[in-house]
Amino acid sequence: MFRTGYPFFLSFVSLASLFGNEPPPKIAISAKEHAIRHPSDLKLERDNRPFPFNPNPVTKDVPKPWPKSRVLAIPQGRCLGIDGVAITQDNMLLMDASYQWHVEPHKHRLLGSPFLPPPVYYDAVVAEIGALATKNYYHWMIDVLPRIGLIEEAGIKPDFYHTVYPEEPFREETLAILGIGPERIIPAKEDLHIQAKTLIVPTIVSMPERTEKADFMLCAPMSSIQFLRKKFLLEAPKQTGRRIYISRKNARGRRVLNEEELVKMLEPYGFEFPLLENMSVVEQAKLFASAELIVAPHGAGLTNIVFCNPKAHIIELSPRRVWSWTFCFWAISQQLKLHHTYLRCKNEKGGNSDMTVTLSDLEREVKISLQSVTRKLLRVPK
Repeated sequence: MFRTGYPFFLSFVSLASLFGNEPPPKIAISAKEHAIRHPSDLKLERDNRPFPFNPNPVTKDVPKPWPKSRVLAIPQGRCLGIDGVAITQDNMLLMDASYQWHVEPHKHRLLGSPFLPPPVYYDAVVAEIGALATKNYYHWMIDVLPRIGLIEEAGIKPDFYHTVYPEEPFREETLAILGIGPERIIPAKEDLHIQAKTLIVPTIVSMPERTEKADFMLCAPMSSIQFLRKKFLLEAPKQTGRRIYISRKNARGRRVLNEEELVKMLEPYGFEFPLLENMSVVEQAKLFASAELIVAPHGAGLTNIVFCNPKAHIIELSPRRVWSWTFCFWAISQQLKLHHTYLRCKNEKGGNSDMTVTLSDLEREVKISLQSVTRKLLRVPK
């Protein structure tokens, strides 16, 4: 069984089906390098706007620049796995579309594989839009959907799209809005190896230059933010000035242990407490577009700040033992000119463990944010 995101991808159950005549790639190249080798395969190339701001105030990281976004049309190209791996007609791994955590691109696990499953041939134009962790709302919205935007920009209309589907309602909803029905999806499977008459491969827009190991969170460039706003923020919100708290009480990690007390503290300030898992993507977009102040633990729900209006305030409840991925939402805020504040919270176990919020610190940050809001100041308790 093949899965790019985990250390063991062979299953004794499916081992027999994997023996085929197709050798695995031994070399990884970039889309830029492929375009030099095969100029006619390059269908789109454009610059991404660089980050115009200073290092992250908490992590001190400077977001890495994005390379140019590209779309390739590879004759007899191949793709496989749940996380999406693209292989060129020269049997080379396309590193811009084949992501693996914490590993240099030339050490991708597939390059050391002894064999691949025999490919299933599609006499059609197939687009590879897989990515790591696409069960996660952030990665689906930031890593996958903007790749469809690149394909649209290139003027290509694939017959099929290869990706994980549907499992999560937000996948089906967003693809439907983009005009991609289930009949055009080839559901990715761990041991499904596809060869297409033409494989369309957009680079992962949120991926920095692949020159070192990927131990950072992927970040959304402005082009991705604009694409998501255009497609899913379908109308201006009728209500504005809302104050919302986004809970992670149903998540597996980074929950707020003292959330009951936190809610009681926020209620007098006019906060609402919606559950995003009960809302469609379009409803979430409208909610965030209507907000002037958002308080939330670090998590996928904050992806929706891409729909916020400039000058909205974000208070991100961040684990005290911070990893470099913490700057992904701050980077979105910087590009949209949102006010983004980190509130460091106790999480003794580190990483994704649950957090305890110091309520006096949070109340102080809420008051600071509301003091800069020019309207509805009478709603601020004394």
